[in-house]
Amino acid sequence: MSDIETASGTVECPVCADDIILTDVMQNEIVECEGCAGEFEVLELNPFALEELEEDDEDYGE
Repeated sequence: MSDIETASGTVECPVCADDIILTDVMQNEIVECEGCAGEFEVLELNPFALEELEEDDEDYGE
């Protein structure tokens, strides 16, 4: 049995208000909104809390 907590559900995109369907996501996972193509970090699982990633955050490995 895994000790990693995951959650599934639907959350409203904080940018465009479309529904983002989350399936077995973990805290700190990056998810994308299909409506606006925004990328968000999952900060909390219950209730879901998302934070929009800055464009510079995507280049951390470069």
